[in-house]
Amino acid sequence: MKDQGKDPSKPIFSAALSDLTGTNTVAPAVPQPVSMTRPGVDRKILVEEFRAHANAKNPWFVVGGEVYDATEYLNEHPGGPQSITLVAGEDATDDFMAIHSSDAKRKLAEYHIGTLVGKLTEQTTISPEASQDSAFLQPNKWKAVTLQSLEDVSKDSKVFRFALDSEQRALGLPIGQHVYVRLRRKASGSTSAGELVQRAYTPVSRRRDKGFIDMLVKIYYPSSQFPLGGRMTVGFADLAVGDTIELKGPIGHFVWLGDGMALLHGIETRVKQIGMICAGSGITPILQVLRGILTDTANNDTD
Repeated sequence: MKDQGKDPSKPIFSAALSDLTGTNTVAPAVPQPVSMTRPGVDRKILVEEFRAHANAKNPWFVVGGEVYDATEYLNEHPGGPQSITLVAGEDATDDFMAIHSSDAKRKLAEYHIGTLVGKLTEQTTISPEASQDSAFLQPNKWKAVTLQSLEDVSKDSKVFRFALDSEQRALGLPIGQHVYVRLRRKASGSTSAGELVQRAYTPVSRRRDKGFIDMLVKIYYPSSQFPLGGRMTVGFADLAVGDTIELKGPIGHFVWLGDGMALLHGIETRVKQIGMICAGSGITPILQVLRGILTDTANNDTD
C-alpha cells in the first residue's frame, strides 16, 4: 500500500470501491527504485571471509552482490531469526526480493557492510532422494512440486493439490510449522508478469499424507482499489494443472510434539490449556495444531 501512496493505518473497505468487473480500474503505481546500500561503504569482502559467517550466531548474507550482517537484527526480524539464519553464508537475493516490501529494503541498507568479491558456488548437500523414507522438505533448498488438481471451496477460495516427487514421500512438516512457497507470476499483459513472489503457507493436508501437499488459498482478485490484486494469490489463480511451484521448509517457532508437549523457540513446554485466536490466513495454522491435539490418543490432559 505504501508503494501505491496509501496509508496502511487507514484502510478503506467500502464495497463501493471494489470493482471485480475490471471497469474503471486505476493503473497501478510503478514502484520506485530503493537503495539497499549505505553511502560510503566500500569494503571488499572475499568469499572465504563471507563463508566464515555461515552460522546462526553472526550470519552474513548476500543480496544483489552486496553483503549484509544481520547479527544485530536477528531478534527484531518480524519473521524470526530462523528466516535469516537459513540463508547465512548464501546468496539470498531471490528470497529477499520476492517477499520484502520497499520499507524492508530501505531497512536492509542499515546492515550493509560491503561488496562481495568472487563468485559463490552452491554448497554440497545430502540429497533427500536417496531413500523413500526421507522427508521431501529441505530448509535450505527449494524443491519443485507439480499442480495435480484444484478444488473450488467458495467463489474466491480453492484447495490446490501439488504432487511431490514420489507417491510414497512424506512432506516432513512438523505440526505447527509452515512452508515457504514461491512461484513466478504468468499473468499475460500484466506489469507483474514474470515476477517471482514468495509467501509462507500452512498446508491443510494431514501430516500422515504421502505423495502430495494440499494448500487452501483465498484469491484476492484485482479490483479498482488494488489493480494487481494479491501478488501471490493471483499467481496461484493463474496456475493450471501441470504447472510447478517451489517449496522450502519447515519454518516456524512452534511445534506440537504430542502427549501434551510443545516446542516454543527451542524450549520444550508442557501445555495443559490452549487458547487460539485466528483470522484470515491464521485459520490454517490453527486447524493444523487442533488436528494434532484432538487426534493425539496419548494426550487426555490438554484443554
